[in-house]
Amino acid sequence: MGDVGAAALSQVLGRDSILVTLSLKENKIGDSGAVKFAKVGCGFNFFKINLCRNPIGQDGISQLQKITSNYRNALILFDSKN
Repeated sequence: MGDVGAAALSQVLGRDSILVTLSLKENKIGDSGAVKFAKVGCGFNFFKINLCRNPIGQDGISQLQKITSNYRNALILFDSKN
């Protein structure tokens, strides 16, 4: 999928407020793609996204933490070895 596919999918998901869980494990999503999904997901009442085994770097992790810090119902899973 990569970051380009992640950006396209996040735009579509932004129109559907029913989604609560999304597994994107092993989809070659990097920093920018992960951040796009987090921004969309935090608009839902509860959101869980699995980004395990994607090449998310320290910059992406920092951005994810900033985005989700104001949303107590957001859960983003990722490997510490990304």
